[in-house]
This record gives sequence, C-alpha cells and structure tokens, in this order.
Amino acid sequence: MQHPFVSFFLVGVQFTTLLYLILTSPFTLSSWFIFVLFVGGVILGLSAVLAMRRNRWNITPDVHEKSLLVTTGPYSVIRHPMYTAVIMVAISLFLEIPNSNRLIALLILIIILNIKYRYEEYLLVQAFPETYPAYLIRTKALIPFVY
Repeated sequence: MQHPFVSFFLVGVQFTTLLYLILTSPFTLSSWFIFVLFVGGVILGLSAVLAMRRNRWNITPDVHEKSLLVTTGPYSVIRHPMYTAVIMVAISLFLEIPNSNRLIALLILIIILNIKYRYEEYLLVQAFPETYPAYLIRTKALIPFVY
C-alpha cells in the first residue's frame, strides 16, 4: 500500500540534502576524478530518464496504475540508476569541500535513497508480482554487479 506522506517525506529529505550540497559547493570540479564522477552521474541520470520516457516518470517512489516496468538501458544492469546518478553527483560535490556538515548531508542522502529504493521495490513487487521478483534476482540495486 502506498503512503503519500512517506513518499513526499523521502523526496523532501532527498532534495533538501542535495540542495545543501549544491548550494555549499564552489562548482569547480577541481580534479579529473571529481569531474568524471560528476559527469558520469549526469550522463547516467539522463540515460535513465530517456529509458523511462515511455513511462509516467515520477520523483516519488509511488507506482501509478498505468506504470510500465522499464528494464532496458541502465535499468538492465541496475534497478535504480537515477538514485545512483544522484549519489555520484552528490559525492562529487562533497569531494570539492569535504567537511563534517557536508559529510552528514551526504550520508543522510545516501541513507534516505536506500530507504526510498526499498520502499519503491516493496511497491513494485505489489504492482508487478509476475515480473519484478525475477528482475530483483538478475539485477543489483545501485552498483552494477555489486550492490
């Protein structure tokens, strides 16, 4: 069963922590590693949005009646490429000015995205009981072949 309050709380915390990291960043991408991590996150996020375009794209983890299960593009390897993309961008922003406040924001973001994806998967198993369990087995959640 979907709980709109839970969905909006998760999204609210996600956007608040990400916004904090963005607003406290110098936007210099000072090393090649930070640049590659940032650009890789943006490219992964855009490719996930493009793969999802046939579907009703949504920022909340709620599953709509007319939703389709997308398993192509980056979704063929990981179940939540948009969350992975957000984490990659957030880590790159943190690395520009690594301090304790920004580390706390980053950790809260990673924790909330883990809670959000688990809640979303609970809803997806209910919405796609014939196909989602098999998809869970053959893909990883956030990191290809690892996690």
